[in-house]
Amino acid sequence: MRLEEFEEICSALKGVATDMKWGENLCYMVKDKIFLLISLEVVPLTAAFKVDPEDFYELTGREGIIQAPHFAKTQWVSVTNISLLGKKEWEGWIKKSYDLVVQKLPAKVKKDL
Repeated sequence: MRLEEFEEICSALKGVATDMKWGENLCYMVKDKIFLLISLEVVPLTAAFKVDPEDFYELTGREGIIQAPHFAKTQWVSVTNISLLGKKEWEGWIKKSYDLVVQKLPAKVKKDL
């Protein structure tokens, strides 16, 4: 995956914005809530995204996917090399992460999406 492909996937979702945080971390957000973080500081690029607990255990059982440092336990995973997942898999996980974040937004905010 290339950064342009992440941009393409994320920009197709409603209300998405980007910001650089904590140095060289490209954050994709919906209503100021992060659903995908790509670390541009390391090579290969790494990415973290929100998951539900069932997916957390399934994903962290795979090589190269760990609990995301500095994020809530069992709610965020980090892929240590973005090439470990194919585009179709990324599309699915990004959409799930986005949906999990949107679910937690106040009803009035969700309505504005």
